[in-house]
Amino acid sequence: MNKYITNAILIFLAVLFQLNFINFLPPTLKFINPLLIIIIIIMITQDLKQSLIWCLVVGFFIDLYSFLNFGTYIFTYILTIIITYYLFQKFITNKTLYTFLVLTFFSSLIFYTLLAFSSLFVQYFGFSSYSLNVSKNYLIFILIQGVSNSLIVVLIYMIINFLTQRLKANFIFKDAKK
Repeated sequence: MNKYITNAILIFLAVLFQLNFINFLPPTLKFINPLLIIIIIIMITQDLKQSLIWCLVVGFFIDLYSFLNFGTYIFTYILTIIITYYLFQKFITNKTLYTFLVLTFFSSLIFYTLLAFSSLFVQYFGFSSYSLNVSKNYLIFILIQGVSNSLIVVLIYMIINFLTQRLKANFIFKDAKK
């Protein structure tokens, strides 16, 4: 019971941080997505079930404050974590700095690509009269977001590694013969 209360409080604080701090930064400093970073770290250090619960709850709260159709963020977070988890299970064996770096970068790219396509999909079928504007600026934003999230994850990895010593120092691909 204590674990659930702790998780609920942490989710609530993370969403508040995203909505009330990150969203009000100047445009040049908005290039991090702490919710996505937290969910990826939970997926790597904990398990898929825990990260999917976070995706569902975080997506719900972000959808409440989004101009996109309700469910877009829930869908995007969940599908992003499922794809990232598949990449993690299929290609990477250890919880290393490289793992955190690569998975965060690709997760950021996947998240914003899925968000744009799901927004366009909903608009195309007439469920919404607007969608995200996919332009050169949006593509540059996605790349900067991926790099920024990866740099933040490097700092978080170093802190976790310093405090727990549970993370590995090598980077090995799983057997590609399968």
